[in-house]
Order: sequence, then structure tokens, then C-alpha cells
Amino acid sequence: MTETLRERSLLQGTITRITYQNPEAPYTVARLQVDGLEQVTVVGGIFPVSEGEEIKVSGSWKTHPRYGLQFQAEQWEKIEPATLEGIEKYLGSGLIKGIGPTYARRLVSAFGLETLKVLSEEPQRVLEVSGIGRTRAQKIIVAWQDQRGVQDVMVFLQGHSVGSALSLRIYRAFGAETVARVKENPYCLAEEVYGVGFVLADRIAATLGISGDFPLRVQAGLLHVLRKFSDDGHCYVPLTPLKANAAALLTVEEDTVEPAIEKLAVEGKLVVEEGGDDEDSRVYPRELYDAERRVAAAIRRLLATPSGLRVSGFKSLRVKEVERGENRKSKIQNPKSQETVSRRLASGNRRGNFVRLRASQRAHPGNGNFYNQSEICRSSRRR
Repeated sequence: MTETLRERSLLQGTITRITYQNPEAPYTVARLQVDGLEQVTVVGGIFPVSEGEEIKVSGSWKTHPRYGLQFQAEQWEKIEPATLEGIEKYLGSGLIKGIGPTYARRLVSAFGLETLKVLSEEPQRVLEVSGIGRTRAQKIIVAWQDQRGVQDVMVFLQGHSVGSALSLRIYRAFGAETVARVKENPYCLAEEVYGVGFVLADRIAATLGISGDFPLRVQAGLLHVLRKFSDDGHCYVPLTPLKANAAALLTVEEDTVEPAIEKLAVEGKLVVEEGGDDEDSRVYPRELYDAERRVAAAIRRLLATPSGLRVSGFKSLRVKEVERGENRKSKIQNPKSQETVSRRLASGNRRGNFVRLRASQRAHPGNGNFYNQSEICRSSRRR
């Protein structure tokens, strides 16, 4: 049995239990009932999904050192439940807010095998079901559209070799408009979604028929080259090497790059600063150009602002402090001052001895091992 499972790369079955699920990763550990086989453990970026749903997953088998044999899902898609029992269990799983087991049973009783179609195409008909008012109906419609939107996006992106985790991140960026935005301009993924680079966006664009010197592709390639130079610490790129690098990346002629630079400059995504007679023009990403101007303006303001520090007054104050220090030093070196200091120290020792004696007498009354006050005084005078 184990050898048979290891050879499979495609499984289809019903989720019987969600063992663990992290929507943020996303990551799911679930038990899958596959027809003709015992239940298997499926792990990977399967989300959103709930118990009772039927899914198709492709991937590979691996042996976990603690949990044993598991199927690592790489791509997955949901399969619409085709039976009344399956639809009822699917809707009653808690995946759709406003529909629990009771309302799932009522919906299936009212619409039968057409229940899911009604929710997608004629959602207002849920008002025909006993016990569903306008408030609950609105909650069900919104939740169903959100859930279907996520599923449609996941299926679309995974069909273009985008992993589950990244698909979910893209959906969170664009929401229900994801499919429309990507079809209109797949390179928006590289500009607006963290973790999607030009290479992946270009691969998706190729499956949508965008390749060669298509204007959107050339513009995206230019921005990608500018970002690469920025990552290396450059605020701008001379025009000639920029065109050469972009043409090499896109495998197009350099002549097709010039119009793309002009278009991006008009849109405000980059800035072209003309050079001198023997200098090449400088091409900046808009954000770095603005940042450099702000820094230069701040430096000019600092240079033009008079200093509030009075240097002469500071020096005079320092001289006075030094003079006071020298006066204190000369007083200590004076023989009379030294004699006064010695006398005060000796007086302080006697007072300290007396204080310590009184503390000892209070702590140990009647102890004959301690000196009396007159003995302490005579001892201090002998010193």
C-alpha cells in the first residue's frame, strides 16, 4: 500500500478533519478520504478549506520523522459537491457566515442540487427559505461572494504556477478585482505585491499572450532594471547603460526602450534629468529623485541658517571654570589650608569613633569587651 501511495502525484477526496490550519501562512494539515484508499494526511498551503469539502491536490509524498507518511500538496483546487449530502455538509461546515447545519438543511431542501448555483447566480432567492430574513440573507450573500472570490482567485493563479501562499497574498492585495487586474496588467503584481518579482510576473504575462516588445512588458522591464541598480546603492542610472540592460533583459532592440522611458516619465514613475554637453542623461526612480531633492534642500537650509552658538562666550566661560579650578588647587597646596584640613579630618575621626561606640553599646549593653567613652577619646588624642 505504501509503495502505491508513493507513486501517486494526484489525489482527490473529501476532507474529513482539519487537524491544523494557519490562515496567515497559509498552512493546513488535514485528513483526506480518497476513494478506494484509507484516509491520508495532506499538508501544505490549502486555504481556505473546511471539513466536508472535496478537493483535488497534486504534489508528492514524504515521510515525516514524527507523523509518518504525508502528502505534500503543491497545487490544489476545490471540487463542487455533487450530492445533496455533500452540499448540505459543505454549507453547514461553518465556512459561510450565516449558514449553519440547520439553514444548510433548509437551503438544500428548498433548492436541491441547484443550491450552489442559486447562491452564485440568484442569491436573493435565499429569502424564499423559511426562517431567513433580509439581515441573514445579506450576511449569507456577502460571505458566499467573498468565499467564492477567494476560490476563483486561487484557481486562476495556481493555473499560472503561483503557489498557494503567494496566491493568498495577491488576493489580500487586490481582493475581488484580482483576476481582472492581473489580466489587464500582470506586471502590477511586481509593482504592488511584496514577494512577486518581474520574472514571475513576466511568466504569467506570457501565458496571457504578452511577450516580446509589448509596451507593458518593456515598461515593467525598465522599472525592474532601475530597482536592481537602486538595490546596489545607485540613485540614478545613465540613460545609455539603462537602455542596454533593459534590452538585454527583455531580448528586444534598444530602440523599443526609448518610448517606454518617455511613457513612464509622463506617468511620473521615473524622472529623466538632462545631462551636459558631454554627459549622459540621468534616469531616476521617482521616489529616489524626490528623496534626493529633499536631502539637498535640508542641507541648503542648514548652511543658510546662522548658528545660535556664541563661541566667544563659551570660551570665556571655559576660562573662568579653569581659573576656579586653579584657585581651588592653590588653596589646597597652601600650608595653612593643609593644616586646617588635617585638623578637620582628625576631628571627624573622633566623632566617628564616638558614634560607633554608642551604636555598639546600644546593640550590646553591659558588654565589658568594649572601651568606654573616655578611653576612646584618649586613644584618639594619642593618635
